[in-house]
Amino acid sequence: HFEQALFADGLSAESVQQLRMRIGPQWKALLEALVPPLERWVEQDARQPDAPRHRVRIGLYAFDDLPAAAPDTRGAPQANPPRRRARKN
Repeated sequence: HFEQALFADGLSAESVQQLRMRIGPQWKALLEALVPPLERWVEQDARQPDAPRHRVRIGLYAFDDLPAAAPDTRGAPQANPPRRRARKN
């Protein structure tokens, strides 16, 4: 499995909008690069009916939120941010 992520904190609403405008073209480029060879491989592999079949999922995910207001800590010493624990459902 291949998984990568990019994180950025402290962005303004304007910066998030700028980011959103860049994500769409990246998704389009990914589709254009991967759909033709994937279609070709599916057709090619269909000629091998007894071979095990794999499936893949390739995606691009973007999420942003506006966290609850934090107390004003300007001038306060930097502390380690609290860590979240994973929750089991």
